[in-house]
Amino acid sequence: MKRVLIVDDNERVRKVLHQILRRLPLEIQEARDGEQGLTLFFQSPFDLIITDYRMPKMDGLAMLKQCRQRFPELLCIVISGEHPEGMDQIEKVHFLQKPLNAGVLVRLVTHLLNMGKTQW
Repeated sequence: MKRVLIVDDNERVRKVLHQILRRLPLEIQEARDGEQGLTLFFQSPFDLIITDYRMPKMDGLAMLKQCRQRFPELLCIVISGEHPEGMDQIEKVHFLQKPLNAGVLVRLVTHLLNMGKTQW
């Protein structure tokens, strides 16, 4: 089963993302910020990280850069209300703008993880 880490400082957003993705055959974990996301990732790597850009302690891009140092092929989706500065410095990062369309998220996750067609 593919493993997905959702990282967002807003608990409500984490829960909504989890709810959207729970229809897919995924193991999903959540982290409240980039630091906790790094800790969880290095304990047991994930196939995909879905992260907010702006968070206290460590933003999403800083977290992804550290994860990619050890796992260069890590799949990443950054979600933000604005296009984050520095996005072009990290290869193969997909950007979704808030407000988020659930169908677009499910299709992108399905595509990235090569999971076939979805019912969305």
